[in-house]
Amino acid sequence: MIFPDLPENQAHVWRCDLDRISPSEYSVAADEHARAAKFHFERDKNRFLAGRGVLRQLLANYLNVSAEDLKFVVNSHGKPDLPENLQDNSHALRFNISHSQNHALFAFGFDFDIGVDIEFQREDFDAEKISRLANRFFTPNENRALSTLESLEKREAFFRLWTRKEALLKAVGTGVSGGLSRFEISCLSEETPRVLAPRKESKNWTLFDLEVEAEYSGALAVRAENTTEYSVCQFQFIDEPRA
Repeated sequence: MIFPDLPENQAHVWRCDLDRISPSEYSVAADEHARAAKFHFERDKNRFLAGRGVLRQLLANYLNVSAEDLKFVVNSHGKPDLPENLQDNSHALRFNISHSQNHALFAFGFDFDIGVDIEFQREDFDAEKISRLANRFFTPNENRALSTLESLEKREAFFRLWTRKEALLKAVGTGVSGGLSRFEISCLSEETPRVLAPRKESKNWTLFDLEVEAEYSGALAVRAENTTEYSVCQFQFIDEPRA
């Protein structure tokens, strides 16, 4: 396929079925192999290596470099980034990844902080469990919104809210350790995804619900301050082994 150009004020999100990727066909560093070796199940090892290989391949295409030459740095919360020597000082590529079971999302954008999340809507999350988790992790207003819903709709709204929040916190750079109640976010199906509180933050973030597989929820968060024209394009990554 012809690799798409990534313009300013736009994010690209790639969907991938990790179980359909051949890890051996993609470049992975020694330390990534070492991390994979710690997984107990072969399936999880292969998914991790597939995810890292796909990430490297996509980054290599965007940056026009060799996947083998890519190095990563991480912040204190473990969020990966590219070192300065691989970046154009005036145009830095940001990225984020998320996976749930065998499905993964890879998000890319220039200059803006970016975060992505995908979650499988587990059937064991009944109304009682959702209420307990919501009371623990969400704001009072978010809890009230969820309490108006029944059964399946409540579960969908819970995971919709969770993915929006986690994508946002990943964009901030803390992940969920930053506290899921730090931001208040819309969660009902008829509401536009957006930050409701704190108000001073609401204009700084653009949120998107993503097209993902059935029974999954996906969201993207971008720190596009005062930008009303930010958009997202989604693509499907297909395994194309080397000749």
